[in-house]
Amino acid sequence: LQLAISSNTQVIQRPEEGTYVIGDEAGSNSVFTGIYVDIPNGDFNEAVQYNTIADGYGGTLVIEASDSGIVTGNFNFTAAKTDENGNAVKEITVNGDFEAIRSGLWLVFFETKNQNLMLFI
Repeated sequence: LQLAISSNTQVIQRPEEGTYVIGDEAGSNSVFTGIYVDIPNGDFNEAVQYNTIADGYGGTLVIEASDSGIVTGNFNFTAAKTDENGNAVKEITVNGDFEAIRSGLWLVFFETKNQNLMLFI
């Protein structure tokens, strides 16, 4: 899982403590998009992507602590695998806790519940 905070139109700030929506809202500065890629047996050719772009999918991101050295929290969202027409054909629920420790750029790699997670801020 990769959590990225990005914008093409404004400077990005470290998120403050609070609860944020994970879903899809075009042009929103307060809604995160969730993407989960399942890579069965480490075979990238068999990778399946799930996301919260389809209607009715999403969840929450909770930032419990946020300061210049560390960001901690948890997330929970339901994402869909979509067909070429954007219709949901399969879904998955993704959840976990995270701790991001600043190291130059905000980049942390950690493992939780057998999922490799990466947080970019």
